[in-house]
Amino acid sequence: MSIRKNYIYALGVFILGFFSFLFIQNKKSPNIIVAITQIAPHPSLDQIRAGIIDRLNLAGISNDQILFQNAQGSPATALQIAQKFLSLNPKVIVPITTPSAQAVYTVAKNGHIPLIFSAVSDPKAAKLYDPSAPNPLVAGVSDLSPVHDQVLLIKKIFPDLQTIGVLYNAGEANSLALVDLFEKEANSMGLTVIRSTVANTNDVSTAVANFAGKTNVIYIPNDNTVISAFESVITVANRYKMAVFTADPESVARGALGSVAYNQYDIGRKTGELIVEYLIDHKPISEIGVQKPKKIELVLNLKTAKALGISLPSDLVRKATFTIHD
Repeated sequence: MSIRKNYIYALGVFILGFFSFLFIQNKKSPNIIVAITQIAPHPSLDQIRAGIIDRLNLAGISNDQILFQNAQGSPATALQIAQKFLSLNPKVIVPITTPSAQAVYTVAKNGHIPLIFSAVSDPKAAKLYDPSAPNPLVAGVSDLSPVHDQVLLIKKIFPDLQTIGVLYNAGEANSLALVDLFEKEANSMGLTVIRSTVANTNDVSTAVANFAGKTNVIYIPNDNTVISAFESVITVANRYKMAVFTADPESVARGALGSVAYNQYDIGRKTGELIVEYLIDHKPISEIGVQKPKKIELVLNLKTAKALGISLPSDLVRKATFTIHD
């Protein structure tokens, strides 16, 4: 084969390879319609995300049209993800939890891409949504904890309880708002609240140990930092025979004694419904607003109760939506 023929052959192979590369790249980089981000990896947030994706799939939005990225507990990473999402120009950005929603809002508030958040406890306190002056590009699902029911559950199991410890990250706006609500409700039922705060997951074990000798019951709100390190909470709490209640139902299977809370998967499904209303039904974001899930569940861990020597009221066990056994 001559040099000229070799050149033509090589050029043909190059051109064929180049266009094949473009085809593959296009297949690997589909048109992203929905961009989802969450602040950290833990079971509850994973359940919320699963609910969102299942509802989108049901509406005909396939997985290759959905982009997901996890901030791994880092606010700085959450901000970088938000900036990346904005550059990709999806039809809607869906942040799960308050820290991720705040990061996305910081980047996208002056843009044109709608934000439909999920699992934001207090959108107003987080400066994401004010009902008196709603942002026409912001909507979502609030999972504000039913703190009245949570305090009632604790009092039902520990009727003589006088002091309760609350563990949270004061840097999370949602956690601070929830703890204030919980303390107000607890005080109205005769309980004194002791607060212990953490800045990151490394502080959790020490913060739990600080409650030893002061109380035998701990409450944990929907706090992403603490829940991400929940095994550390349980390890120390068990050492000192302290019962843990949580606003996060998935954490009961991880060792908490009980929870009264919204079903996490349902929170995701509800969020997915709002996204479908916007993308498929073309409902304006301003008409969607902030909504709440409907299903509240009581979850009890009978294995934990047995290990701590706690006798749960039989009527309470009968009412439980789910119970964790040995």
